[in-house]
Amino acid sequence: MISLDTLVTRLALTGYTVKLSRGKEIDLQEQTELPIIYVGYHTIDSKNPNQPLAYDTYDLNGENLVQSFSLHIVCSQTTFPAVWKAVYKKLIGWNPVPAESLHTSFTYVQGGVMLLSNSKFYWVDIWRIGFPTNSLL
Repeated sequence: MISLDTLVTRLALTGYTVKLSRGKEIDLQEQTELPIIYVGYHTIDSKNPNQPLAYDTYDLNGENLVQSFSLHIVCSQTTFPAVWKAVYKKLIGWNPVPAESLHTSFTYVQGGVMLLSNSKFYWVDIWRIGFPTNSLL
């Protein structure tokens, strides 16, 4: 499992302010420093929850878990494309677990606008990374 601090450190390389998310929703009225990226946990899922357990070298106990993160981007509507591209470039294909670099990396899932208020744009993206049995422990 990857900690939020690892993700915050990686996204700080974009040059934008990155903070831990305090909840599922951001209050736009509190936002004065823009752009800002909030990072939070989303889900941990079994890749194949309805499949029988597969016993082989890479899946000894059938775990094959997938961890998801939510990224909340708050910025002006005009700066959104640049902020989104910077985040995408830092995460797509990145793997913070060197031992598993051949088996897994960050993948973009989906995103969407949540709110546009007083020229502030609020967008949420979901990112995932899978964990073969080798890296679970």
